[in-house]
Amino acid sequence: MVKRTAGGRTQAGYVMIVALFVILVVMTAGLLVAASLNHQMWLYRQERQDVELVAMVDGALAKALASLWGNPDYEGTSEPFGDGTIEIATRKIDGLTLEVTVRAAFWGGGRAARARVRIDRRPPDVREPPRVLVWEPVRFR
Repeated sequence: MVKRTAGGRTQAGYVMIVALFVILVVMTAGLLVAASLNHQMWLYRQERQDVELVAMVDGALAKALASLWGNPDYEGTSEPFGDGTIEIATRKIDGLTLEVTVRAAFWGGGRAARARVRIDRRPPDVREPPRVLVWEPVRFR
């Protein structure tokens, strides 16, 4: 049964407007929650990429140091590494000091680092491992 007001109008119209307003508020809240979750997932993905790139750069530097320990004339390499790539380049500064540049690319992002390394040119049975004198992140190109 529909109630009529003193002016002859029904209350059904008011109820409909209130219901539409409630639906609008609930949908807006849902969209805000969805947008927040989407942004949070983007931040997690970005953090994961950054952590993996840092690990790839550290791994590339460790590989370069191990290669220099076995071969002091190691010049570097470029190769796939997991889902990305790593590049290692060495440049002689003097007879015992090298500049090692490592780059890692993964998921469209990248990181790079440069290290100044002191190597030992004695025979392999008495050779000391290379020592990192200076390490610094560099701009990825």
